[in-house]
Amino acid sequence: MSRKRVLLMYAGIAAIALVLFVAIVNWTCSESDAELELLQLQQQQAATWRRQEADHLSARSGPCQCPPVDVALNGALECPPVPALGLAHGLQGGAAAGSLPQIEGIQLAPVRHLTSRLDNKDADVVLFHAEKHPAQRRTGAKLIMGIPTVRRPKAIYVTETLDALLSRATPNELNQMVFVLFLADKDPALLEELWTTVHTAYSQHIASGLIECVVSKSGAYRPWPSPMRRTFGDPEDRVMWRSKENYDYSLLMEYCKGRADYYMQLEDDILASRNYFKGIVQTVELAKDFQPPWSMLEFTRLGSYAKLFRDSELLEIAAFLRYLWLEQPTDWMMFNFVAVKMQNNRIFSRNALFQHIGKQSSLEGKRQDLVDHTFNENGDPGGIDGRPGDEVVSDRSSFRKNPPAEVVTNIIYRGHYSPRAFYNNERPMLAWLRKSQWIEVWFDTPQRLRRVLVRSGHPTRPTDVLVGGQLSALYEGESNYVTITTGATEIDAKNFDTTKAVQVLRLTVTEDHHYQTCFEQIEVVPV
Repeated sequence: MSRKRVLLMYAGIAAIALVLFVAIVNWTCSESDAELELLQLQQQQAATWRRQEADHLSARSGPCQCPPVDVALNGALECPPVPALGLAHGLQGGAAAGSLPQIEGIQLAPVRHLTSRLDNKDADVVLFHAEKHPAQRRTGAKLIMGIPTVRRPKAIYVTETLDALLSRATPNELNQMVFVLFLADKDPALLEELWTTVHTAYSQHIASGLIECVVSKSGAYRPWPSPMRRTFGDPEDRVMWRSKENYDYSLLMEYCKGRADYYMQLEDDILASRNYFKGIVQTVELAKDFQPPWSMLEFTRLGSYAKLFRDSELLEIAAFLRYLWLEQPTDWMMFNFVAVKMQNNRIFSRNALFQHIGKQSSLEGKRQDLVDHTFNENGDPGGIDGRPGDEVVSDRSSFRKNPPAEVVTNIIYRGHYSPRAFYNNERPMLAWLRKSQWIEVWFDTPQRLRRVLVRSGHPTRPTDVLVGGQLSALYEGESNYVTITTGATEIDAKNFDTTKAVQVLRLTVTEDHHYQTCFEQIEVVPV
């Protein structure tokens, strides 16, 4: 090739490179301009939102009209309560909705969790048959208990629940409590039927203000999205059932705000122990100096009932449940809320003060046979299990070193109590389990195995065990997993094909778990 042709070829390449360089610069600039415009738009929207929210707040609250000094000295020591919006006020076109910006097409009402007191006039829940209730509702109580109830297809438990709550507290203790029964059915005929049952049995307590029966206002619930967001692979009816429970709890909490020092979330199918009020007060006293301060105390290891919250944080948990209602079951939402509040551990009374008695779930076709084996009939809380900053301590020096492997999972676990640390036998794994979730161990080098042992539970958490699991193996060169064994609490697998090397071990959860599970030890023994 002549020198002239070589020079021409290089010149052509340089020209092409220059054209490409100019095109890339222009494209990058246009992208940067677009990103800048988007950022400016977002900042303008945020500024507009802040300005509108400030205008809205100033229009509603204004300066506090505290009583003059001479009036205060005669007993009027408190400022008038600041009015507050219900959490969902505006979601259905309320007066405040027009002044708020839209996010993804949903109107979000501001959450008035900064107010120390609420008059509840704008709550989305109201008294049912208000004429049967006293004109003045009880305030200044020590404890208010929220109990949502719906009609089950084949059973009714709410009268058993109320009978136990009323009969297992002293008259003096009942004077420090309020029971709010939320009739959460959507069918007006069912509401009337349930009201008749409750009023017939407890008319005296309703008239005195000890029991309140409430229902939601029209338009209190947000419409179901379409298509439905389905998490955890749950069918649509289960997603709707658990999401409505989140919303029910949120509405009930909002209604109860400002009425007592503490709020306890109950369900309509529980049995209270004797002296339960005394046990709750004792546990609160034991936890008073915890740092960081507790946000939720639990009086059972099951589900989302018997959970105690401070009144000062009640609208925060209500908003958390309301705005993320479709994401997770209520108990998981509660666990995540307290984690956000820096309560790193769940905090239980050592003995449960409330027992689950309902077998027929409000979800048609679902049975619930769970019981809390720590339940103490006499109401002795037995102290506290868990506190902020607690470690699950055990002597792990005798635990064997497992073969090198990568550990992957789709399970939600707590902090540094991770699957990796569990497999390495550095510390337990603490997790909230749902059916069909799994942990997989991918060996760096395939292993011929003689035995695999998985132990759950811990001396300080004897009930936090695996309810049901299946251990499977994927042998090297094969495409299908082989079930090795199934079990609960402890899985001890010994029937491996020792002529084949295992590439992957998989532990699959076969039952829903309604409380935290502690995986204490895993032992992988090669041939």
